[in-house]
Amino acid sequence: TDFQIPSEKVVAGAGIIQILPQKRIWTLEELLHLMIAVSDNTATNQLIELATIAKLQSWLRENNWEDGIQLERQMMDFTTVKQNKISAKAAVTIFQKIMMLSEAYPDLKETIRRPLLNQQFRSNLAGTLEEAGISGLLMLNKTGELKNIQHDVAVFEYKGKTRFAAALTNNTGLEANATAWMQTVGKQLFSEMT
Repeated sequence: TDFQIPSEKVVAGAGIIQILPQKRIWTLEELLHLMIAVSDNTATNQLIELATIAKLQSWLRENNWEDGIQLERQMMDFTTVKQNKISAKAAVTIFQKIMMLSEAYPDLKETIRRPLLNQQFRSNLAGTLEEAGISGLLMLNKTGELKNIQHDVAVFEYKGKTRFAAALTNNTGLEANATAWMQTVGKQLFSEMT
């Protein structure tokens, strides 16, 4: 199925849809990939509209995740005081669920994992490990950020071992401090794996 995104639905912030005005028709898989790999806000909003906030909230309740995840608004919607929130525990739980789905549906495994493996923002949990180019280490992650907020959730796979981590920061005062802390967490996690 293809989705046409009219110009009035294009929002600012992260992503590439806003800088490609000549392309307005996207497949579902492209939108999913853009949402994960480049944190495209327009793609995310299109997918939220498709699923609806009400159905997503119901799904969160059905999975008993409403305490750790609040989905209240679309991306870049600052006309409301409502906020989207997630806890570190909920972020890891969601990531574990995604990895279980990739194993339960082998035909979709690559489709599910590819955007997370192709994440373009690798400076946090995977930061120093990405630069080290460690053979056999797979890192799948998803970041999120707003003013004074940096989040990263990741799964590390190495020599038959799997580890999940979530690092969420708020009002650290200096973005570099949050990045350095997350890189330390990632290094310690990998050290524990080896």
